[in-house]
Amino acid sequence: MEKVTRTTGLGEITGVVLPRGIEFRGVQYAEAGRWQLPKPVTHWDGVYDAFSGFGNKCPQYHWSEDEFYGKEFYVDPEFDVPESEDCLYMTITVPKEDVPKPETGYPVAIWYHGGGMVNGWGTEQEFDGEAFAARGVILCRVNERLGLFGGFCHPALVARDGLSGNYQLADHIAALDFVYDNIRGFGGDPDKITIFGQSAGSMGVEAMLCSPRTGNRIRGAIMQSGISYVFTNRLLPTMEQAALCGEQYLEEKGMTFKEFEALPWQDLYALTDEYRAFAEQRGVSYAPVLDGYYLTKNYNDSVKDGDVRAPFLMAGCCADDMRMNKENPEESPLYKAVSGWCSELNGQPGKTAYAYFFERKMPGDDAGAFHSAELWYVFGTYARCWRPLSEQDAALSEKMSDAWTDFAKNGNPGWAPCTLETPYFKHWNIE
Repeated sequence: MEKVTRTTGLGEITGVVLPRGIEFRGVQYAEAGRWQLPKPVTHWDGVYDAFSGFGNKCPQYHWSEDEFYGKEFYVDPEFDVPESEDCLYMTITVPKEDVPKPETGYPVAIWYHGGGMVNGWGTEQEFDGEAFAARGVILCRVNERLGLFGGFCHPALVARDGLSGNYQLADHIAALDFVYDNIRGFGGDPDKITIFGQSAGSMGVEAMLCSPRTGNRIRGAIMQSGISYVFTNRLLPTMEQAALCGEQYLEEKGMTFKEFEALPWQDLYALTDEYRAFAEQRGVSYAPVLDGYYLTKNYNDSVKDGDVRAPFLMAGCCADDMRMNKENPEESPLYKAVSGWCSELNGQPGKTAYAYFFERKMPGDDAGAFHSAELWYVFGTYARCWRPLSEQDAALSEKMSDAWTDFAKNGNPGWAPCTLETPYFKHWNIE
């Protein structure tokens, strides 16, 4: 593979020349010890090697080919990466010089992967940056802390830092800050940043939209199959509730906080499912908490109060998604949440929100338009999919990649907004 070197405000960096873009892999955007807030990377010593590897993923479950999502996304070793608590990395794919660049720089999209807040990384096989780069959009794909590493809360941490629990959200915002501060060095426009994610990544985007810590750095946001609006009714616990839960968990295990904090990462990860089950019985999970700093109120209140921090918004779901009514999808909680969220925001000054519905019944089994199915199409990676996809699928992918990148460029994916008076959804399917 051919190398290329760029000079940025952080120093020099070496990346990979691809057929339809230039990629800088495994770029560290912040560093953090266990249950510490991320500290931004502000310079590189020497030439940064963004050629050799994609950066670590957070410790997580290893899917097998016998499991649905394992077979779908996770068993090709070409796309696996090492796992470590040192996992605050992103991969940045930029257009080649023959792609026309606006005077202010290329628009930027930041991708936050799904995985239930306990799994996933930014360079899974269904994600890729070349389709975006070929269309004149820089794509940044983010890794962050997950599970107990990203969402544990305890009174000792509150006493030490005044905050605890929102480490994954803090990483998400640190990645946004890194891009905003440094993307000009990669040819990007920091005033045209779109954040987007799917499932748990979408819920992360939702938290960022409602966080006072993101300021005015987000121009656009896309939420794919993950939303907490009224109809799905996910309310956030307070930091105090989450800290009490963490304290009770350690008491039940007969461990001190210091003993828990000192566990090797392999032993800490092994408690992921056990702690989640314990926490969910107490109204807590690995989701963000109301800590008064990163989040000050529930998402529904942020929507009602006009505190969703982006002017251009899009949300959608799949026909066979979570809790979906197959016969009457419009009555399903997720569909109604998307419609209600977009309609409410379209009624606010300076906001425009669009909705979509992915209906392609995926060939190869009876899973239909399953949760996450649209990812092969948005990122143009359908050729990597094991399913017997057709030229019609390739055409659908081209249209969806166009829409997502058009949204990143100008805040408009190419169809009518979803309003209370006209709740329009763009339907995606093969012709």
